[in-house]
Amino acid sequence: ATNSAKASVLGVALNDAGSGQPVAVAYTKDDAINLGDLLTPGEFYFLGSTPGSLAPLSDVDAGEIASQVGYGNADGHLVLNIANTGVAVA
Repeated sequence: ATNSAKASVLGVALNDAGSGQPVAVAYTKDDAINLGDLLTPGEFYFLGSTPGSLAPLSDVDAGEIASQVGYGNADGHLVLNIANTGVAVA
């Protein structure tokens, strides 16, 4: 997203929650989440350009707000470490 309001991360949905169904959300710092895909250990992940996606900073488009979601741990899981920077990628 190119504005801070749309780029703010509050947590990560843990299920796809169909219409009228509840959604579970992880939002506590240091929660480790198995997303099914192995993440690169030590790599930090940000809100991606595609809604609902995560991306390493190198894949975030210029002009997009860099909203950090977390990092990959040794098991390839996402460890939440949310930081809404409000700063656009150059």
